[in-house]
Amino acid sequence: MMEYTHKPVLLEECLDGLNIRPGGVYLDGTLGRAGHSLEIVKRLAAGRLIAIDRDKAALDAAPARFGDSNTLRIGEPVAALGDSLGYRATFTDGIVSALDREVQVDDTKMTLIQTSAAINYGNSGGPLFNQYGQVVGINTVKIVSEDGSAEGLGFAIPSRRVKYVADRLIAGEEVRAGIFGFMVYRTLAEGGGLELQSVERSSDAWAKGLRSGDILLEANGVPITGLEVLTRLKLDLGAGDSVTLTYLRNGERYTVDVELIEP
Repeated sequence: MMEYTHKPVLLEECLDGLNIRPGGVYLDGTLGRAGHSLEIVKRLAAGRLIAIDRDKAALDAAPARFGDSNTLRIGEPVAALGDSLGYRATFTDGIVSALDREVQVDDTKMTLIQTSAAINYGNSGGPLFNQYGQVVGINTVKIVSEDGSAEGLGFAIPSRRVKYVADRLIAGEEVRAGIFGFMVYRTLAEGGGLELQSVERSSDAWAKGLRSGDILLEANGVPITGLEVLTRLKLDLGAGDSVTLTYLRNGERYTVDVELIEP
């Protein structure tokens, strides 16, 4: 039996510990100088702005730089930063253990990076760095067994998703999760691509003519060589965003633009 060791970080919390500075705007001021005032704006809904640092004197703090989580490889070294058990600015190192892990966090299924870097109470919301010092993830949860025998099962939100959320929060836009509205078989079809297993009738994919049995060949011009192509593409998208899909039916190729829908 598995349990979470601390409260998971969802969209509204995933920027904690990062100092994002587009034109002097900060999301969470924890990296500013001690004693500087913060105007805290909290929202209950996922994906809302959580804090703005209004103190101009704090603008000399260096912002964290994002790396591309889609370029991560299994076995690549990473390091987690956080306030582990109250010990401020604790670094722990490890490797990328797995990519595109689907983990159920409360009532939300999240696609996460799995790492062997030690993640403890206080790490939630802290950055996961690659070997170049770039933020490739946001630490969110650790799973342990009841007897404590399971170790090295830490997870982080990919930076692609974090940046998508941050950009929209800064622009004052609503963040909505999105799904394609279809399911595919995990095994590659003969000749390449993924076969559609089913298509939701209420989805834009259905309205654009996609049906079970069609073979997805490309998404936004990228060849579909496995399920991870679709999984990682969705990190940059939300409900209402479009993706260009090329598919095969009865030997003929078709291309359509399909909008993601809300789960």
